[in-house]
Amino acid sequence: MDLKRKYPDEFRLFNNKIRWKAYLSANGIKVPDTYMFITKPGDFGFLWGCRRDMPTFVIKPNHLAQGKGVMVLEMRDGHYYEMTGEEFTVDRIQESVTKSLSTKTEKTSCGVLMEERIYSHAEFMNIFKIDRGLIDIRFYMGWDRMILGMVRVPTVKSRHYANWAQGGAVFHFNHRGTFYNAQDIQHISSVVHPETGMNVEGKKIPFWNKLHGTAVKVAGLFKLPYHTVDMTVDRAGNVVVVEGESCPDLAVFTDKGAWKVIGIIKSGGP
Repeated sequence: MDLKRKYPDEFRLFNNKIRWKAYLSANGIKVPDTYMFITKPGDFGFLWGCRRDMPTFVIKPNHLAQGKGVMVLEMRDGHYYEMTGEEFTVDRIQESVTKSLSTKTEKTSCGVLMEERIYSHAEFMNIFKIDRGLIDIRFYMGWDRMILGMVRVPTVKSRHYANWAQGGAVFHFNHRGTFYNAQDIQHISSVVHPETGMNVEGKKIPFWNKLHGTAVKVAGLFKLPYHTVDMTVDRAGNVVVVEGESCPDLAVFTDKGAWKVIGIIKSGGP
């Protein structure tokens, strides 16, 4: 199944974060505000001069990068610090941006976003007893149906980023929004946070109806047979969509789970 060839426009839009965010926003989906979009290393100095008063922000590549190149920075006493407490000078920030701009990819045009930092709602932070980082709620969608629900949670090991490839904790939820110990995926599913010891098995995800409704709405905008949508709930209780991926790797599933996804794709949609 060559989904990229069958749905070229959707793939191009989904894999270009700046265009994807604009499309979602135009359709009433809340996304982080974009402060800067840098396409050439030489643009950094001018744009930074215009927005250097930003108290906190996120840097991320415009292309899909499995969390590489993503930084959350916060100003304290005139200096910028990452969530680990490590200080970043302006020169070091520029080096990181330049490195991301040099990355070549088939999927989308090069570029780096500096965007609004979203703080997850206290109800999510309290569930896992953590005090920093974004709680990332991911929906694996087959057309407009949820296939798998995943919550990625920061750890000290992951440097407080919600990325399981870098050591973040992974939890799963079912179609009712309840945490459970999933059996149809390849990587380790847990119901206990590895550092705080909080057990979430059987607990309901806060704001479930809002989150699920947003995932279905995004799916309806793109009509892709298989994709993911990442979101969180901000401090004010608003659902904010932060990422998405068209046709993510099936390797996350066991053979049984992967065949289930393939069956949904072949069903032809709603």
